[in-house]
Amino acid sequence: MADTAVLPASITTFIPTYRRPTLLARAIRSVLTQSYRQFDLWVYDNASGDETAAVVEEFVRRDPRVHYHQHEHNIGAVANFSYGLERVATPFFSILSDDDVLLPRFYETALDALQRDPVAMLAATQVLHVDPRGRVLGIQGASWRPGLHGPGDALLEILENGHPTWTGVLFRREIVGTVGPLDEQTGPACDLDFELRAAGRCPIVLCTEPGAVFLTHAGGASFGPRLGDTVPTWLRIISKIAADERISKPVRTQVAGELAHRLDQRLFTIAVGAARRGNREEASRAAAALAERPSGQRASRVASAIVALCASVPPARALLGLLVAFRGWRQRTRWRATQAMFDREFGALVDVPGQRLPDRSDAAKWMSREQW
Repeated sequence: MADTAVLPASITTFIPTYRRPTLLARAIRSVLTQSYRQFDLWVYDNASGDETAAVVEEFVRRDPRVHYHQHEHNIGAVANFSYGLERVATPFFSILSDDDVLLPRFYETALDALQRDPVAMLAATQVLHVDPRGRVLGIQGASWRPGLHGPGDALLEILENGHPTWTGVLFRREIVGTVGPLDEQTGPACDLDFELRAAGRCPIVLCTEPGAVFLTHAGGASFGPRLGDTVPTWLRIISKIAADERISKPVRTQVAGELAHRLDQRLFTIAVGAARRGNREEASRAAAALAERPSGQRASRVASAIVALCASVPPARALLGLLVAFRGWRQRTRWRATQAMFDREFGALVDVPGQRLPDRSDAAKWMSREQW
C-alpha cells in the first residue's frame, strides 16, 4: 500500500456457520493471517450442536479479536447472515462463508481502494473459484474494468462481467442504510440481490488483485442453480430492479431484460443437468417453467427434446457427461498460469488435511455466465 499510516479504520468480518468445524477453522485462520491487523472477527453458529463451539473457543482463547455467538436454535442460513450484518459496528465489514478463505492481502487491498476513492461504498477484489481438488475453475472479476464506477454504470459493468463474489468484497457500514438489509425472500440469491441494489445506487470500486478463494463443491449453497428457489427469487430480484426509481429508467430496463435472459439460461441449465443425472421429473418441471417464460418457448422445446432423448436413449446421458467434462478441461487450461500461481502462493492456505468434500466432475460448468 502507498501509505499504511492512513489506515486507522477497523473492520468486522463475520462468519455464519453450521456444522463445518474443520473448514471453519481454516476460514478463521485466513482472517487471522491478514497483513492488515485491525479487525474483529465474529462467528455466528447456527446451533451446530457438534464440535464447532470447541473449535472456535480455542481461537477465542488465543486471540481477543475473535468472538463467538451460538444461536439457541437454527434460524436458517440467510437469517444468520442477516443477524451478522445487523450487528456490524465498525466502519467497514466483510462477509465470509465458513468454507471460503481470505487471501493475506484482502483487507489491505480493499481498504486502500476505499480510501483512495472515498465515495465508493464497496471495494470488490477478484475471487479465485476452486474445486475440492484445488483446481482453479475461474476468476470472478477477471474481465472487470478496474477502478471507480458510478451508480448505474457499476450495475451495467457487473451485469456484463459478473457480480462480485462477496467473499472478496469489503463494504462500508453506511451501505446498509443506503440499500437496505438483506432480503431474506431472495434466499440463496440474497448476495446477488444486495450487490445489484448497491451497484444501482452507489459508486463502487473494482480491484484487479485476488482477495479471496471461493470453494465450489456439491455441498455448498452456491454449487449450482436449483429449480425450487430459482424462479420466485429471480422474479423478485427482477421486479425490484425494475421498480427502483433511484436507478435511471434506461439502466433499469436494460438490467431487468438481461436478468430475465439469465433466468431463462438458468432454467435451461437446470433442465439439461437434471436430464443428464437421470432426474426426469425435475428436468421436465424445469422445461415446463421455461415454457412459461415470455422468451423461453424455443429453449424449452430444445430442453424437452434433450430430456426425452436422455430418457429413451441412456447413452445420451453419458455423452452429455463427456461434453461437460470436456468443457471443464477447456476451462482449466485457460487458467493454467493462474493454477501454477495458486499452487505456489496459496495452496497451503486452502489445504485441509483429511477433509473430504462432496465433489462433482461437472463443478466447472457453473463457472460461466449461467452462474448468475
